[in-house]
Amino acid sequence: MNNMIEQAIRILQEGKQLPEEYQDILFPVNHAEYELVYKGKKKKQTILSSANEPQSVPFQIQKQFGDPTDWNNLLIFGDNYQILKTFYENKDALIKDKVKGMVKLIYIDPPFATSDEFANKSGAKAYSDKVKGAEFIEFLRQRLILAKEILAEDGSIFVHLDWKMSHYIKIVMDEVFGKNNLRNEIIWTYTGPGSPGMRQFNRKHDTILWYSKSSTWTFNAEKIRIKSEVHTGGFNNEMKKEESESYSEKGKIPEDWWYLGVASRTKVDGCNRTGYPTEKPRKLLERIIEVASNEGDIVMDFFAGSGTTGYVAELMNRKWIMCDIGKLSMYTIQKRFLTKKSHKPFALVNAAIYDLSEVFGLDKAKYDLFVKELFHIESEKKSIAGVVFDGKRRGDWVRIFDFHYFKNNPAIDEKYIEDLHKLVGKKVGSKVYIVAPEMNINILDDYVELDGVRYYLLRIPYQAIKELHKTEFRKPKQPKSEENINKIETSVGFYFNEEPEVASSISASENNIIIDIISVKPQYASLEANDSILAMVLLDTSDGKEFVMQKYYFADNIISKKKGFQYQILLDRNELKTNRVRIVYIDIFGNEFTETLEVE
Repeated sequence: MNNMIEQAIRILQEGKQLPEEYQDILFPVNHAEYELVYKGKKKKQTILSSANEPQSVPFQIQKQFGDPTDWNNLLIFGDNYQILKTFYENKDALIKDKVKGMVKLIYIDPPFATSDEFANKSGAKAYSDKVKGAEFIEFLRQRLILAKEILAEDGSIFVHLDWKMSHYIKIVMDEVFGKNNLRNEIIWTYTGPGSPGMRQFNRKHDTILWYSKSSTWTFNAEKIRIKSEVHTGGFNNEMKKEESESYSEKGKIPEDWWYLGVASRTKVDGCNRTGYPTEKPRKLLERIIEVASNEGDIVMDFFAGSGTTGYVAELMNRKWIMCDIGKLSMYTIQKRFLTKKSHKPFALVNAAIYDLSEVFGLDKAKYDLFVKELFHIESEKKSIAGVVFDGKRRGDWVRIFDFHYFKNNPAIDEKYIEDLHKLVGKKVGSKVYIVAPEMNINILDDYVELDGVRYYLLRIPYQAIKELHKTEFRKPKQPKSEENINKIETSVGFYFNEEPEVASSISASENNIIIDIISVKPQYASLEANDSILAMVLLDTSDGKEFVMQKYYFADNIISKKKGFQYQILLDRNELKTNRVRIVYIDIFGNEFTETLEVE
């Protein structure tokens, strides 16, 4: 045991992740009465650890809509694990002391899990491969653990699931929130056409699990009473009469099954659909938000999709935070608010994918703060042999290169490192980090070693190196088809926008506008060089000031048959309100290229 402790200390001093077998012995867990056990399950302490991957990331406002005063609603693009970790650590200036422990209501409608357990009648998989069951459970559990820390003490969480995984997730939520904090298992029933040749009952319900964080929660019973209930299919007139007698003058509190109808192909609650594949009815969110929060409360949805949660929250005078990893989601939500008669101020925020020009446009103080959050550097100024170091990263000194005085001069070369080493020598330990823009570095390797001291170069924009992340750097990818819209992605690390190179042309016939896309390629060799990296194309055919998505096309649906062209889009000429089309090309990494094409 003593040898194991000594070895564990050495591992931690080296800044490495302690293996699970050490954690199990050194930090035994008192198991609950029962819990779900599966491959890959991490300890709660590991998930909450600031050193565990994925790590927190700084937020960068990409665009501000409206002028905020005391509160700015947030629409955040990025991996919700990294986003939740940033909220949990409560350091980023944008959200510090404004969100953690203050969110009154979380509603999420996560991707409805997996493929491996379910097969069609011929034995083949009925769903596109996403993740295996255990991976999905852990994917969601990690986010639920972080979400609990962000909730207010009297807050609630509603998790929307279907029949495939609800029973597993209920056990997970019993573990995370406590089985005594299960308030309701709500069954949302709806109607719709059945499938011919069915060999089982039509599936016409979803499950919504409602848990509170503690023994105190909001339940606005008087605000959700209903005067009548519409029953269809299987409910006779006698039951209707019996139920009608149980109504008071104020109406009846809904029970734990809700019939709220189902959206048509073109309408949701009488309003036009956004076109987003997983859109949920407004009435469903209205009931949840009304019962479990009050005006002025913060409502969060970190699987935002079409943005119904935030949209309804704003209509009901709540504050909102929405997150999603999909670019289509971001543009769909923006459209909902920008085409509204009026909307409250909100910011479009990037997490783990940044605009490089914005970073280099910061003044020195803000730049240093951004870099420290980006590379997880603890502030600790110290002068060693006359050289000022700006902080520590996992116990090792860090120097942030002040590029403001050097502009595009490649000031960091072998001589720079040699001169630095002559001054500080081994007084800095065996490892030093230097953070600098790529344009200021004239060294090919990721580190230079002198007399046993390694000087690591952290570049902006950076190439992933083993010293940065304990697990492999990974970018989330945007879908090329609607079938993969809910593909589960987890990102590790951060990256900077590298807009693709696009070659295109526009022409017109008597009735149509033809957009021919010759190629979409990565601008830099650091990106994967596929034949095409295009994920989707967004169009704005209006004449408004802001880009408001009118149409979108997945890459797999617009493959061109014309020789020499990769993709083609046909538009009805009557759809154009001006002689121009604004186009946003989105590649599989979430990078964007925007252009306006004039129609002659």
